Amino acid sequence: MYLSERGYPTIAPEGSLEEQAEDFATACRIKAAERELPVFIEIAMNVENKWTRYLAYVFLAIFATAYFFSCVLTPQMEEILAEARRQRYVRT
Repeated sequence: MYLSERGYPTIAPEGSLEEQAEDFATACRIKAAERELPVFIEIAMNVENKWTRYLAYVFLAIFATAYFFSCVLTPQMEEILAEARRQRYVRT
């Protein structure tokens, strides 16, 4: 049954399917990175030069942190962009 037939939404805004889908997508992205992270750590461990190895660890930590925040903040950034597009097309 559609919204127009009932006259009210059938799902509450705080429990919408879109929010659940965004949470699931975030969890999948993080899980994929979690599965690949040991491979990158092993590659960094195999670097022979001591300072290069430390730089590889630092780069890996920075990349992992940035990737985690990009996974978590993607829904908010998409919402901000969608709102900006809506405001651009609203006639005053």
